Amino acid sequence: MGFFKDMARGVRAYGPASRLLFSRGMWHFMLWPFVAAVVVFVVLGLLVGWLAEWSDMWLMRVIAYCLDNTEAVLKEAFVRAMTGVLVWLLSAVLYFMVALTFGGYLVMMILSPVFSWLSERGEKLLTGMEYPFSWRQFGRDIWRGLLVALRGMFLQFAVTLVVLVFSIIPVVGLAGPFLLFLVGTYFYGFTFMDYAIERKRLRARETERFVWRHAGVAVGVGAVFMVAMMIPGIRWFACCFVSLLSVLAGTVVVNEIGTGTVARPREDVVS
Repeated sequence: MGFFKDMARGVRAYGPASRLLFSRGMWHFMLWPFVAAVVVFVVLGLLVGWLAEWSDMWLMRVIAYCLDNTEAVLKEAFVRAMTGVLVWLLSAVLYFMVALTFGGYLVMMILSPVFSWLSERGEKLLTGMEYPFSWRQFGRDIWRGLLVALRGMFLQFAVTLVVLVFSIIPVVGLAGPFLLFLVGTYFYGFTFMDYAIERKRLRARETERFVWRHAGVAVGVGAVFMVAMMIPGIRWFACCFVSLLSVLAGTVVVNEIGTGTVARPREDVVS
């Protein structure tokens, strides 16, 4: 029950996070998701386009080889038709897999400088704690954010491959989608919480132990972001905007856990 209680705590953190985001002096952070959404859309489009072009050539060769004894005209028409259908299906599957596995991390890497700044501003509104600005420390925060996002992305991808391989087993196959969702939300939550954890000066191993002890909280924080990524049609704009709330939610829960109190924005800074 402790896990689900912590998970609910992570989800509830979006309440104070939303009040923080709409506080005075924070509105300009909401402009950045639109920039990130355009960049992610272009990058994923180019990636999937390149993969589709490569698969198109490969599939044409395979089908042509299999139909080597067929008349030339029929063979060419059939090959083109089959290749078009297969490439379309493959592109759709690739786009979904790439978007679900890597899309969120692309957002994190693009917005890493903004997230670091946002988390610090959020903590100031929550606790009044102000950190002296240093370009050197700011650069370190950005670099750490990038490394944590890359680490989460590759670990999630590795776990996804393992689950897909073992999904041929009936029980594992039924539990596969749930396991993938749980793993994804944990690593997303880990990344969002790390922006606040970094200011506590925890090393990498200490951060891993800290988040693992509060895995339910990390899953709760990451779950809202993951659900936003599944919204049809507007998933990129939705997840880019929700990512701001997720960073602030991670900041809220880290401060709650660190102080043992319920974090709330100070009345004098909330409009």
